[in-house]
Amino acid sequence: CCCAYVNGDIGVILNPSFDNDSIDCAIAKINAGIAPDIILNNSMTPTEIRIDGIAVPVIGDAVIKIGRTSGLTHGIINSVNGPASDKTGQLRIRPADSETFREHTNNKKAFSDSGDSGSVIMNDTNQIVGLLWGGDPDTDTVDITFACHISDVLDAFRNASSEIEIVNTPVDRAAYSSRDLLMTQRMDLDIREQLLETEKGQILVHLFEIHQKEVLNLINQNRAVKVVWHRHQGPAFTAHIAKSFREDNYTIPPSVKGVFLQKLLIKMSTVLKENGQLSLKKAIETHALALIEDTYGAHTVSDFIKKITDRQTTFA
Repeated sequence: CCCAYVNGDIGVILNPSFDNDSIDCAIAKINAGIAPDIILNNSMTPTEIRIDGIAVPVIGDAVIKIGRTSGLTHGIINSVNGPASDKTGQLRIRPADSETFREHTNNKKAFSDSGDSGSVIMNDTNQIVGLLWGGDPDTDTVDITFACHISDVLDAFRNASSEIEIVNTPVDRAAYSSRDLLMTQRMDLDIREQLLETEKGQILVHLFEIHQKEVLNLINQNRAVKVVWHRHQGPAFTAHIAKSFREDNYTIPPSVKGVFLQKLLIKMSTVLKENGQLSLKKAIETHALALIEDTYGAHTVSDFIKKITDRQTTFA
């Protein structure tokens, strides 16, 4: 899970924390000033992972995780007692044959990438088997992920009189409230720099920075906006767009379950205009049509950015 807090640290690391020859783990206390109640989520994927306890990992187990950088990925455990950097007795996980994610160092197929540390690794019966902390993108033909055994993590905290309780996912938990809440995001600095080179790009950056928080709050909290977002496959398109951002050659599907991207954008423009503040309404009236037109023929995030940066025309 990831949480971006623009104005400062999101919390502090508590004692005890551990980084030794068998585990690398810590607990953080969230700053109370950020929010009284926080649901961690990851906008990289609409997929929710259930937790049904812990288990002992087994070589050959199929595993999954959701990471800050790589989102949802699938892997196979190929060692439960292997060496990893300065540690022994570690899980070593290779990407599943079907996995398409590639790490950023050598562009190799991977189960994880830098920034995914702290993700729990789950087996196919929804049990936590490990805690991700690192990897090796150089030695093998694919990137190898390192993780410590979850039992070692729990034992360390228990022995330090700071026992952690693993709580199973409630069966009756509301799906969308825990799965699809969207969090504010920082615009990628490279993309922002490209956009600022043109007048049209400058307008797009300004719109993003001024209106992002209000739009996400409406999607998360306003019933009318939320219904349109989910009914027209907003979470699914978000996941495809995020994957296209991570993987240059990944093509965003033109439609999901019969809904075209442009229909989602038109419907969202209408409902946001009806429920947003005056400044958002004016921005939609002025710029929405041109933005939607630029999505036609753009099959990747790179295609869309190229359209914005190659043309010097303004929105209006």
